[in-house]
Amino acid sequence: MKKLTLLMSALLIGVVAFAADAPKVTLDFSTASTASAWNFGTTKLKADKEFTNGTYTIKMIADTKNGYGIYSEKEERWLLMGKTNAALQLPAFDFAVSKIIVYGQSAASTNVKFNILAEKTEDETTTYVAVSTEAQDAQKDHTFLISSDYQAAGNIYRIKVTNSYNTRISKIEIYEAVAGAPANVEFSLEGQAYIEQKVLTLSCPTDGASIYYTTNGTEPSASSTLYDGAITVDQTMTVKAVAIKNGVSSEVITKTITIVSTEGQGTKENPFTIADAKLLNDKYPGAHWVIGRIIGVFEENVPVVVDATAGTETVANLAITDGTDTIAVQLLNGSDIRTALNLKDHKEFVGRDIKVHGEILSYFQRAGIKNTDDYDFDGISTALEEETATEQKDMKLIENGQVIIIRNGARYSITGVELK
Repeated sequence: MKKLTLLMSALLIGVVAFAADAPKVTLDFSTASTASAWNFGTTKLKADKEFTNGTYTIKMIADTKNGYGIYSEKEERWLLMGKTNAALQLPAFDFAVSKIIVYGQSAASTNVKFNILAEKTEDETTTYVAVSTEAQDAQKDHTFLISSDYQAAGNIYRIKVTNSYNTRISKIEIYEAVAGAPANVEFSLEGQAYIEQKVLTLSCPTDGASIYYTTNGTEPSASSTLYDGAITVDQTMTVKAVAIKNGVSSEVITKTITIVSTEGQGTKENPFTIADAKLLNDKYPGAHWVIGRIIGVFEENVPVVVDATAGTETVANLAITDGTDTIAVQLLNGSDIRTALNLKDHKEFVGRDIKVHGEILSYFQRAGIKNTDDYDFDGISTALEEETATEQKDMKLIENGQVIIIRNGARYSITGVELK
């Protein structure tokens, strides 16, 4: 068992190819000149359609509700794709594809998720299957490593949006697979957060390939540490690994495994605190329980304290606090949760402690609870409840552009004047 020192706290799928660094094909939508070659126009489209730049042909698979199109900001351009199930189908290439890099755009959604799918035909039925690891955040550039089973020349690939956010793509690069290269190293753990010690194993499907790894940020090579056994992960670590056979290297795979010490466990009986949610934000998949006190709603990315006697017109979210930090809780449109919890219809909930169940994801540009599907007001016994009978910590919030202070349930201006 080997113990490695951890460095960072996010999934990075980094790639250093054995082949030349240059892409074999680049599809560019990032400038006025490169975008105009595709003749997209500026109108959102809601039906599948093919486009060509004279050399390559792509096909837009429409999200019929939101459409797709080219948008501009001065000379900057990007391809806008609709939400869930919208896709961009790439042309069939006459070479084996090892990876596809999708370049984002600075104003895109950080919440959008997308992946690379490949065409698969069985019994005369054609479907599309995921052939890489799903990525999140369309502002960033993402490298999708293609599964060795789907790298062959002639494969049809799609870049598909997998959740309800628009994505923006400025450029796509396609890289050729290296002849004779072993398959990429496989990790037993995902690059995400964990709340307890884990054991990491590395493997390579190619017989006879050796695995080398580093944990100090350098690129692994045949002179790096040879992997020969499981690795104990008891603090955050970044591992870079490469498989080598007959002097030929696979892609370098980089994953960061984050170990987080939390107050709660994310269960209904022992929910995560808001401080826990901040640590786990966007790095801990699945739905979990989080506890907090309802104080209002979020508007324009800031929490707004709601007067329990007046309520609010906002029904889409709640703002919950631990007395120091505040996060937003999504109340999905049309859901029973929105009907049951919104402060327009239930202003009496202001000031109550609550457990909510949902995914810990960025919401209003900070940690939040999304896709909320359950809640509980009962059986809560935490420090939050105990504070109600004692003096609470001061909490600063922004309300209508002004700083206000919440102290023992009362509202004060920054100068100390109590607000009615």
